[in-house]
Amino acid sequence: MTGDHDRAVSVAITHALTVAITAVLISGLLIGAGQLLDEQEDRAATEQFSEIGGDLLSHINSLDRLNGTGDEVNVTVEPNYPGQVVGNPYQINITDDDSSYPFDTEYALVITSDVLDQPRQYPLNTTADLDETARVQGGEVLICLRNDEISMGANCT
Repeated sequence: MTGDHDRAVSVAITHALTVAITAVLISGLLIGAGQLLDEQEDRAATEQFSEIGGDLLSHINSLDRLNGTGDEVNVTVEPNYPGQVVGNPYQINITDDDSSYPFDTEYALVITSDVLDQPRQYPLNTTADLDETARVQGGEVLICLRNDEISMGANCT
């Protein structure tokens, strides 16, 4: 009879250990999957901000080339971007604060968002003056060339 009790305890302990190990493995998988999703979200946000920044830079350079024709040109472009990236709003501005960006240019295009560890920055080399007071939220962005000055947002009206 003594051997039967030892066997009964052994089965209960084995069962408890199996359940505990399974719980630890499943929680490890869930934590790993959560971290993977966070990394994918960060990568997607970075890529989308790169596309937006590159497109904005392209529009500004196109307006600068129009300004360089020697004719008086007044033009507005309205590229449309998502209002939020990965569920977070973002802001676009032109700055002349050369201490905040690593370029050897007078101006930079800067995109900031809570999703980004650091603002995305793009060098601006233009012959036209740039309105460094211009700040716009993501979404529909007005970019204009008026009187040899390139501006964005409300400053275009």
